[in-house]
Amino acid sequence: MPFKNPAPNGSSKSRVWIEQDLARLNHSQLATDFTDYRAARLAATYGVTLRQLRRYFQKSFGLSPKDWLFEKRMTIAHRLLETGESVKTVAIQLGFKQPSHFGSVFKRRYGLSPSACHNLNTSRKRDTSQMS
Repeated sequence: MPFKNPAPNGSSKSRVWIEQDLARLNHSQLATDFTDYRAARLAATYGVTLRQLRRYFQKSFGLSPKDWLFEKRMTIAHRLLETGESVKTVAIQLGFKQPSHFGSVFKRRYGLSPSACHNLNTSRKRDTSQMS
């Protein structure tokens, strides 16, 4: 489990752990170990109520926990596609049951399909290597 053991419910130590762990995940390049987390699971992990977790996320990120997790997944997906990972591999790594669902969600978020993102970046790499 990527998160630390929680302090007693609602304690300031628990809030500090949340901040430290989320800051670490926020800057992580490949934090795929958190993709199956749900808001209720995060709250239980930290020993806070779901309401406390929602307030914390809204105050800190301006997003609900669900929206924050979604944005993290999409950011990681984009990075993985840029490195040449296949669409199917990325979808599976990020916990999508169907690559087609991942494709529609990704396209809604970025305005292009995961395949287009993947192909765009692999063709750039090919062009760069041919110039050398």
